[in-house]
Amino acid sequence: MVIEIIANIIIIAVVVLLIVSLRLAKKPKHLILGAILIVYGGIKLLSYHEIIQFNIPRIPVITYIISIVVTVGGASLVLDSFKEKSFLKWISLTFGFIAVVLSVIPTLHQINAITFEIPSYPEFINFYLYFSAGLLLIIAAFIAEDDASKLSLSKIK
Repeated sequence: MVIEIIANIIIIAVVVLLIVSLRLAKKPKHLILGAILIVYGGIKLLSYHEIIQFNIPRIPVITYIISIVVTVGGASLVLDSFKEKSFLKWISLTFGFIAVVLSVIPTLHQINAITFEIPSYPEFINFYLYFSAGLLLIIAAFIAEDDASKLSLSKIK
């Protein structure tokens, strides 16, 4: 009973944080979405490999939150990869595209919007994808800040 109440409070806090993050600037949004993906992917990976006994429960609200975070985070990675000039350009594009495809196509298939389906694959691949996409989002937040500061300094001169 107490664990369920704590879990519900955490879920509500994450939902509020997610809604607020969608209205934030690029850097804080990347940091929040990246942190959510790293925490979720890390816990699922550690639980999958039986390093920890704790696992995040499979309740619909968590599934929807992660789906939204993966889709928005993946789309951000794809859009940012076109602007990046760093070594992460192609990595961000690839991970972002894969994240969006793996989160959107099953949802579209469930609501009968498309007729094809992605073949089944091991679930732990998603956990590695979430963790990696979260890391890339956090790295992109700091790289974007460096690029923006270089641009503003070059315009002043």
